[in-house]
Amino acid sequence: MAERTPRQVLDAYFDAMNRADWALLREVLADGYVEEYPQSGERVRGREHAVAVRSRGPRPAPHDGASAAAELVVGGEERWALAPNFTAIRVTTEGDTLTALIRAMYPDGLWYVVYIATIQNGQIQRATMIFGAMFDAPDWRAEWTERMPDRER
Repeated sequence: MAERTPRQVLDAYFDAMNRADWALLREVLADGYVEEYPQSGERVRGREHAVAVRSRGPRPAPHDGASAAAELVVGGEERWALAPNFTAIRVTTEGDTLTALIRAMYPDGLWYVVYIATIQNGQIQRATMIFGAMFDAPDWRAEWTERMPDRER
């Protein structure tokens, strides 16, 4: 099999996550994969542990009325369509580093995930994931801000 580009790696990762295709996820993650969650102070070592975290944890709830139409398109050729559970809002690659802003639907609602990964030899070697829950804007800032349309959040 030909080595995947960083974009193809991320596409395969999203596909695996949205379909709970753990065999495909194993192809995308390197054997020595390391994943870190700075907010909770956890480190996941190894492909099999990363697959276990995803396959045994709570599964994201599907979006109501999910479709293949893009909700938000950012920049040039980088177009990302709504997926059942994960939507890439913005993705950049530089060398072997891939950075993605992702909107994810979990059982407790929408979250944003910043995903920073190192890709080598067509596989994800290392990743850091930072999670942020959606929250209502405080009233005190209303004088200086405007409300973003829900489809842009």
